[in-house]
Amino acid sequence: MKMNELLKSLDKEKVLSQIQRAGITEYGTLNEGLAEKLDRFFQSGREEGTPVLAAGALNNNDFSHMLLDILKKEPEKVLTGLGVTAWLTDADRAVLYLPEEETELAGIVEKSAKEMEMDLLIVNEIADMRLLRNGIINHIQTLAAVADVLNDRYEAKTLVSVVKYTDSKTAETVSEPRYVPFGTQMQEVTGSLDGVKAVQIGDALYLSEEIPPMILTERTSLGDGVIKLYTDGCCMLDAAFEQLMKSRRKSCGKCTFCREGLIQLYAGMKEVISGKGKLPGMKIMEEIGEAMTFSSSCTIGNSGSALVLGTIEKFENEYVDHIKRKKCTAGSCLAFVNIYIDPQKCMGCGKCQETCEGSYIEGLNGYIHMIEDTDCTKCGKCIGICPESAIISTTGRVPGLPDRLTKVGRFKRY
Repeated sequence: MKMNELLKSLDKEKVLSQIQRAGITEYGTLNEGLAEKLDRFFQSGREEGTPVLAAGALNNNDFSHMLLDILKKEPEKVLTGLGVTAWLTDADRAVLYLPEEETELAGIVEKSAKEMEMDLLIVNEIADMRLLRNGIINHIQTLAAVADVLNDRYEAKTLVSVVKYTDSKTAETVSEPRYVPFGTQMQEVTGSLDGVKAVQIGDALYLSEEIPPMILTERTSLGDGVIKLYTDGCCMLDAAFEQLMKSRRKSCGKCTFCREGLIQLYAGMKEVISGKGKLPGMKIMEEIGEAMTFSSSCTIGNSGSALVLGTIEKFENEYVDHIKRKKCTAGSCLAFVNIYIDPQKCMGCGKCQETCEGSYIEGLNGYIHMIEDTDCTKCGKCIGICPESAIISTTGRVPGLPDRLTKVGRFKRY
């Protein structure tokens, strides 16, 4: 249906009443009732000389983009929700923010908007919250829910997927995106938690034993819709560090607390996982992280410190291990891993030397090879290539090794 035809058939008071009765919750990070959010907008008044924009977007700190499935499968539904929201708020323009790389999707949505005769501005970047201070922004999933309410098809459910991290960088899919009704037991959503030590739901981090009594409700903040399971082999500190790097790459840098806070947390966490951290640094990071939660304009800054704060609260023991005991609890942080060539097994074939991209392995054919420990990046590529399984990775003590090139079979430990 053409947008103008749809809007002419609607009554504002009736639509607002429908939204109120449906109990739609804004999917965005504030996670408030949509009716209350609209009422707050109406009460705030308009700034003279500033255009009012009605926008749709993902949360700015959404790194997975899983929830774009809603827009990809039913662009007309999301556009209907956005058009109706713009009409309800007397907005001067409707704007849809899409991730920078989603140019193909932007073209598809633009085509749908033209077919609906809808005046729409599509912007391929993070939502500009400063520009929207005189407007209203809703999550893409919220806009789809508005369209469902108008068509009497609204169901109290949400799109969720689950991934499991076997280490801080490697995630495997546990369940593909699917709609889950509100009221479902959280463990029905996550599946088995055997071998899982932590679960991240939106910004919140939970120990695995906290999950069984939890229920998925309208007020459960799911962030990007992806529930993350962290296994026993995953270093929680390195996972927090990885998330900080993603936030820094995506931040526009305009908000001081977001820009400087992410820099300070990044530096602090890097020291910890590199074996150079100090216990007082935890308190400093905690203070910075807490200030970020209310001092930035968008979710990149407000949520950027969430996993750092969560790990400080739930996994203080891992910080103590890294800082005081100089070991990674999960045994995965490279700063605490030693890689060496076992002189009793090495046959001097040179395959490890060929594999090392940094030329950090010294050796000649028929001689026991040696790793230059001070330069080695500990990437581990040489470990799997050795036919004798002579290259060892350990968090324990390194045995005596040759200090010069020695022929195979000639080395003796004293």
